[in-house]
Amino acid sequence: MLGLGITAAYWLQAQDLNDQTHQRAQQLQQFKARHQAIVDSFPAQTAAPEQLAQTVTLARQLDAPQPNALGLLAALGQAMDAEPEITLNTLEWIDGTLMPTGQIHVNIDASLAPFDGNYRAAMQRIERFMSRLQAVPTLFEVRLRSSPVNADSSSTLSGKTFGPNTAEAPVVHFGLSLTYREAQP
Repeated sequence: MLGLGITAAYWLQAQDLNDQTHQRAQQLQQFKARHQAIVDSFPAQTAAPEQLAQTVTLARQLDAPQPNALGLLAALGQAMDAEPEITLNTLEWIDGTLMPTGQIHVNIDASLAPFDGNYRAAMQRIERFMSRLQAVPTLFEVRLRSSPVNADSSSTLSGKTFGPNTAEAPVVHFGLSLTYREAQP
């Protein structure tokens, strides 16, 4: 009799668990239907995830403090004042405000005039200018991007010589790249 009572208790407990399982299944169906109704009420997504990422990146860039262009020009001017024979032809910068340091990558195309045909002296003046740029505390990674002298062993020499009575003064062109970072207080 005791065994019959225990079996009946287990059977009742199993029936209760079975009823709870059915109730949970019904609740799950209701939640799924509710979820689907909410998802169906969302507007259609017209933008791809990549476009959303670009939008967030642009918003962060617009919210970031803008680099001080005057500081960059002052730093370049400081070095150029010491080298009056160097003329700035173009200045291009790539704003890196998304980086935590707020760096600006700068490309400079410049010319050296007067040029007397001595490329060794011209390279020394360009290197002196690069040293002056490196001495400015806010300028880093100063590199020669394009040289007036092609030192490639596979290239052939070509060019034109200028006499002392030539009306057109020759000019040497070169390019530099550098990084500007505002001084931190």
